Amino acid sequence: MLEAKFYLQQQLHQENAQPFDHYQMQNEQAQAEKQVSELEQRLRQASSRTPYKKLRSHGITNMLGWGILMIIGAILARYFKQWDPIWFYSHTLVQSLGFVLGVAGVICGLVLENKFDADVSTHKGLGIFILVLGCLQVMAFLARPNKESKVRKYWNWYHHNMGRILIIFAIANIFYGIHLGEKGKGWNAGYGITIAILFLIAIVLEIRMWMRK
Repeated sequence: MLEAKFYLQQQLHQENAQPFDHYQMQNEQAQAEKQVSELEQRLRQASSRTPYKKLRSHGITNMLGWGILMIIGAILARYFKQWDPIWFYSHTLVQSLGFVLGVAGVICGLVLENKFDADVSTHKGLGIFILVLGCLQVMAFLARPNKESKVRKYWNWYHHNMGRILIIFAIANIFYGIHLGEKGKGWNAGYGITIAILFLIAIVLEIRMWMRK
């Protein structure tokens, strides 16, 4: 900022310029100082907005990744197995996208950790726990036994229940994160309605599945 101010002031004293009278010089100097002050103010405003943009990105990526796509992937796996192998590839694609977005959201949260005064230790701990569960699910997928294997039923039990635990903790941590970020009723209502719709869809599909049996 000092260099910018010095540069603007030096423009008043170029060698080939005509001499200024005292009042004209004061006017030019005041204009230069005003320009520097406005530039400093714009830079401060941009700097203050940056953490909140990252906070918004952190919330949206985690909400989409852990809190929405993971649920959709679980619904595909449970209720659409009659469309094999389409359900499997759809489930894998949706869960993979959710995992990538979730990892990006956790990384963004770690970057933001020291930029706000709120105590985020619990939120951070839950986020890391959810990330670990997600990594374990990826490892379980890579180590998936054949359908004919004797241990397949134990793998299914593990994979299904770990996924349920992940989703429950993710939903809770998202609402807690909205509370910490002081985003208010708008974000709570928006995400709550989304979860309610997905839950209602799951109930309808569950009833249909039991009726077919």
